[in-house]
Amino acid sequence: GMFWAVLLLFGTIVTQRQSATLSEARRDMLTLLGVDPAARFAAAACSATILLVGFAIAVGLVTVVLYDPSLAGLGWLALLVPLACAGLAMVGTIAGSVAGGLGAHASLAPLLVVPISVPILLAAAQATEGLRVGAGILRWILLLAVVDVVLAMAGVLTARPLEES
Repeated sequence: GMFWAVLLLFGTIVTQRQSATLSEARRDMLTLLGVDPAARFAAAACSATILLVGFAIAVGLVTVVLYDPSLAGLGWLALLVPLACAGLAMVGTIAGSVAGGLGAHASLAPLLVVPISVPILLAAAQATEGLRVGAGILRWILLLAVVDVVLAMAGVLTARPLEES
């Protein structure tokens, strides 16, 4: 559980940095260049996912060194970590777009990210616990996959209206 909480905090920081770098002038420039808002959402979500997966690997290695957990189910972790990181990245990207449209990057984005991330963190923590005790985790993996698909659809469908706000 603590691993996923640390990942959420890092994801919130990534979200704040991404939304802070997208100024009004940069947004106008991308619009004039004809860059599709859905493509910008996908690119921002992919870059945040890559950062989060890298951070998760680093924290995971530190966890293995410090706590020496059982490495049973390592193959499932290779699926679990990217799914959870992609979900957190998409939540952060959508929240950054909403906060950017309102002009409240620093204070509003974390308040939007944390409550929406609850299903992702719950599924990731329960799947990790299931791996630890040897229980089935397929329902938690499916929950993560469904949440990721819903967030991807929401991000792509709301990219243009959020850009115009």
